[in-house]
Parts: sequence; C-alpha cells; structure tokens
Amino acid sequence: MKLGSFDLLVQALEKAGVRYLVAGGLAVNAHGYLRFTRDVDLVLQLSPENILAAFAALKTIGYRPLVPVTAADFANPAQREQWIRDKGMTVLNFWCDQHRDTPVDIFVTEPFDFDQEYGRALAKPLGPVAVRFVSIPTLKIDSTSSICEGFPIRQSGEGAIDWSLCTWAGAEREQLRRWAALSLEEIVRAQEEMQSLADRLAGPGNSTTETRIRV
Repeated sequence: MKLGSFDLLVQALEKAGVRYLVAGGLAVNAHGYLRFTRDVDLVLQLSPENILAAFAALKTIGYRPLVPVTAADFANPAQREQWIRDKGMTVLNFWCDQHRDTPVDIFVTEPFDFDQEYGRALAKPLGPVAVRFVSIPTLKIDSTSSICEGFPIRQSGEGAIDWSLCTWAGAEREQLRRWAALSLEEIVRAQEEMQSLADRLAGPGNSTTETRIRV
C-alpha cells in the first residue's frame, strides 16, 4: 500500500460525493491494532447512484475491475445476488497499473446497516478529507475494550521503568496506545514500509504484492 495512492483514492471518492466506509485491515490499523494489509477494503452504500459515482471516481484515477463487470452490472441487486449465490463472490477487485501496490476491494453487499454505521464510524483526517472507518464493534476485534480505555502510562519518577510494560499484556496495551495515537498518514506510511520490508525479505522476483480475484 502506498500513501500517495490511498490519498488520491479518497480524494477522488470525496470529490465525487461517494458514501463509503473503509473496512478490513486498514480499519483495524486506524483503531489501534497493528496489522499488515496490502489492499483497501471499501463498503459502499449500494444505491445505484452511489455505485455509479464510485466506479466513475475510480476510473478517473485509473482503477478498473479485474473481471469484466460494468458499473451498471454492479448496480443491479439481482446481478450481485447471482454472483454471491453462483460464484461465492464477496468483493469486486479493482486494479490500477499506476498504483499496483494499492489494490482496492469493494464489497458486493452492505454487511451492516450502512447509515447507522456511517453515523458512528471513526473519522480520521487525511489532508482535507475525513476518512471514515468501520467501528470497532462491527469489526469484531477481540478484546477491543483495551483500545477504548486509553491505558495511561504510570510514571514513578524521572527515567523510571514502568514495570507494567514488562509483561506481554502490558507491552500489548502500550503498543495499542501508541498506535492508536498515530495520524492516518503515519498509519498508511507504516503499512508502506512494512510492505517494502516484506518484499525485500522475499527476495528478487518474489514480491509479496499479489493480485486477488474473489469471484
């Protein structure tokens, strides 16, 4: 995932007035859990107008579906139901040659009440855009209360050791506290660096960047 690509993506969606929520690994990161992710998972409000606007916005920055699906096809509820029933389709994959490290997956269903979730979504700024992420209860992350409670670090004097961090649970709480405090730009940059490291470790010709078609 590349910060420049993600920034361009959310700006295009914002400019087109698309109603969407970011789900998947990136949403998990936005809430404070460090998790490596390569793609951007989006849940659209599946009204025909919103779908057409989303497809058009993606096209303006070079994204196209990996399978021959048009915006009109995707806007047809009966067609989406057929894909789910006959092909087990969960998302439609989008690809862009100019943004190869940032593929986009769009869910073929609204897995929750979109308006309700949109209202309680976590919003993080990225430049002039407020990016909305699926809420913690909807993401169904285990032990999510640890993120919400804050976990202030106890201080027992200048330079003193906080012994609460010398346990697995204590270290995890501190990692969550620090990660949740990062800006969205810092989170996406961290994902970019992790992908770069994974590619270097994989060696020449074995990049971890891959194309996934879920149909």
